[in-house]
Amino acid sequence: MINIGVLVENSAISNWHGREHGLSLHIKTNNYNMLFDFGQSRIFIHNAGLMGIDLADVDIAFLSHGHYDHGGGIKHFIELNDKAFIYINHLALRKFYSMKKNGQLRYIGLENFQNKERFILCGNYLRVNEEVEIFCCRKRKEYFPYFNKILFEWKDSRTVKDSFFHEQNIIVENDGISVLLAGCAHAGILNILECYKELKNSYPDYVIGGFHLCNPHEDESESEDIVEEIAKKLSNGVTEYYTGHCTGDKAYGVLKRILKNKINKLSSGMNFELKGKYE
Repeated sequence: MINIGVLVENSAISNWHGREHGLSLHIKTNNYNMLFDFGQSRIFIHNAGLMGIDLADVDIAFLSHGHYDHGGGIKHFIELNDKAFIYINHLALRKFYSMKKNGQLRYIGLENFQNKERFILCGNYLRVNEEVEIFCCRKRKEYFPYFNKILFEWKDSRTVKDSFFHEQNIIVENDGISVLLAGCAHAGILNILECYKELKNSYPDYVIGGFHLCNPHEDESESEDIVEEIAKKLSNGVTEYYTGHCTGDKAYGVLKRILKNKINKLSSGMNFELKGKYE
């Protein structure tokens, strides 16, 4: 059994549920109670309460990458949960920026954490337990998101283009079901799927997360032709997709037109159980 609770998304299923530009998912299996990303504020805690999810019971937490809309809520999580270790790529604590149209840089990284005792800093791959693996994808063979061009990091005493080597993806396997969690897929969702295949010699049953096909701060979307190409490649196979956040509504519309019932949109307050393909 793998149950997914959407604690933070850009949209919500009701006016009672909070929403913000961000992502946070609660993952429950037979053996583990997990959190993937934290949104940018306390909204994930509010929504968890409405959904009957006790975040104090979370065993393991993961940060997908070092941007504020995924890690801003970490300090609030640490305040209410005194046991879960948080798995973070060791590069995710760098400083990160996005460039506005006027050329000014806006800080989008995490705060400077003084208390890091509960952080587990990861590299390119880690087997966490019998159900969970973490991997980074450095492939750039397939489509690399266009809007990555406005994202930067502070490295070697200067601002350079973000490499996204701080981005990590999570694999959860339980009851014969395989799930790939990708926070923003800055490496490109097609590249990440290929990295997954190299590890597992197959594709996942489900992919959940953002595909970074828009610039939400400027209301811009990836070109329809490129989104169509991505959708056609995603349609080959049995994988089902749940996406939202940085995918953008316009791009999601194109994906939905091609992938049909193989793709669904995430919203704050959603709760769904993933089932085996042959049940």
